[in-house]
Amino acid sequence: VESMTSMGELPPPSWLPIRVGNHLVMRTTERLVGVDFVTGKRVWEYPWFKTNDTIESSEVELNAMPDEDAGQSLLNQRVWNDLPYGRISSDGVRVYVLGDLAQVEVATLSPLMGLQGTRPAQTGANSLVALDLSTEGKLVWQIGGDQPETENLSGAFFLGAPLPVDDALYVLAEMSGDILLICLDAATGAERWRQQLLAVESGSIDLDPVRRVAGASATYQNGMLICSTGAGAIVAVDVDDRALVWGVSVERNDAINQSGMGRREGLIPGQLMKRWWDSTPMVSGTTVFVTPIETDRLFAFDLLTGEKRWKEFARAQMGSRYMAGIHNGSIVLVGGDNVRGVDAKTGKTTWKTRGGWLDSGEQLSGLGMFGMMTNPATSEPEPAYFVPTTSSRIIAVSLNDGSALAHRETAFPTGNLIAVDGQIISQAATLLSVAYGQVSLEPKVAAALELNPENVEMMIRKAQLLMEQQRRGEALKWLDKARQRDSDNFEVQKLSINAMLGALREDFASNANLLGELDKLIDQPADRAELIKLQIRAAIDRNQPVEAVNRLIDLSALVALEPSLSSQSSASESESSRYVSLD
Repeated sequence: VESMTSMGELPPPSWLPIRVGNHLVMRTTERLVGVDFVTGKRVWEYPWFKTNDTIESSEVELNAMPDEDAGQSLLNQRVWNDLPYGRISSDGVRVYVLGDLAQVEVATLSPLMGLQGTRPAQTGANSLVALDLSTEGKLVWQIGGDQPETENLSGAFFLGAPLPVDDALYVLAEMSGDILLICLDAATGAERWRQQLLAVESGSIDLDPVRRVAGASATYQNGMLICSTGAGAIVAVDVDDRALVWGVSVERNDAINQSGMGRREGLIPGQLMKRWWDSTPMVSGTTVFVTPIETDRLFAFDLLTGEKRWKEFARAQMGSRYMAGIHNGSIVLVGGDNVRGVDAKTGKTTWKTRGGWLDSGEQLSGLGMFGMMTNPATSEPEPAYFVPTTSSRIIAVSLNDGSALAHRETAFPTGNLIAVDGQIISQAATLLSVAYGQVSLEPKVAAALELNPENVEMMIRKAQLLMEQQRRGEALKWLDKARQRDSDNFEVQKLSINAMLGALREDFASNANLLGELDKLIDQPADRAELIKLQIRAAIDRNQPVEAVNRLIDLSALVALEPSLSSQSSASESESSRYVSLD
């Protein structure tokens, strides 16, 4: 993770949880799991039998796919680089997920010429599964794979989770060299009809690693299905007439071609990630926006005719990784270290995040979410995009001008985010977590502390709430009580450090009494560097040049030991006193 982060190439995790009623459904590296949203208790899992994929692990290396052992390799693929595996869909009655997705591995195509390609380790076919929510994940039907009752879909490779519309499912699949749009009965899995979209010329799915790990799913709008195939074409289909409305060819990017076929070095997993993360089309009004994984460009087409709205531009030109959505006439694009708005009518950048909005070395760590956030300058709510970071933070970015409105420190690594009832759910590489909003959390904390005043976890939550309300002094008292009862609690230590640094940043002289305790708590170079910088600034303000020089020497010595700190500037100091209210 550290190496990909340092290069600004950390991708979002493959999986994204969904909430259906009281169920929270999520992928792990081996199973689909149903969790009671209220209690957090695991209720069911699929498959319920032991699989051959015994790959659960807490250590995930992003760039180790071909050279590590099979278990570690498959683990890395599923966590970071397998959207068909990670995506789930639901119609409110059943959940749908792909099964029998094998590992992508190197395959020698021509030993004499040293040519290599990639293929799934076992097969170029997979299956589609439907599970009933009311009966705790009971298997309703399964098609494809080796299911004898679905011979008409034998050999099919389903490219992504199906799209539910009314009582039907629409799924893209590859069969015998063709990419098809298939309509299924949601209740039974029976095929209603199919429409050929194109014949694949770039190589079948078992020889095309980019298409295999990126997948493809359709988008529905006004009776039309928009399909970005991943194989050089975007196609619109009229659902009622079951007819092609328009199709557009897109040129496959040379770098993407090279990731599929190479010389003796074979597959380089990092190359599979140097693309748009997801190619699912998005529609706003009568315009379709698409980031095809095979082109590395952003397109805008007329929904009815397929004509281009404006000239496409390259992903690298914007430094973006995925298209988050369209808000108020702006396409929101997200990269490893930036968020920007692009005018949906012209394709021109209208705003972007400013320098210093992230700390030194910090990167975005997953998919964000849209919401509202109070602007501290105006005290008025405004639309925001909340992004997770590698520093276990969630930052609210203004959708008006790209400014960082506020952030919240979390006690867990942050990954892909969804919002549910005033709470943020985050699924990172190895952990699913819930962050409560202020309105929903405050009564829970008060009730818990009344029941048990010694509850350390609730003391921590109380401190967080007080810090959100800018009552840092009271928050520090609660954190001090929590440290006395659980001195080894990492979350208490981290929040205490952040609160003390924030207090010193706000008024060093009035909070100098915190220095002794803070010095004992700090064990990370970045926090130590922050403290020293505050001491330097305070010495200068007090006209104490000797003290300032001594502290500067300390900072230089620290940077010599920790070179990663050398790029950290004063502009990147975190405003630890500002937190996000999630409601």
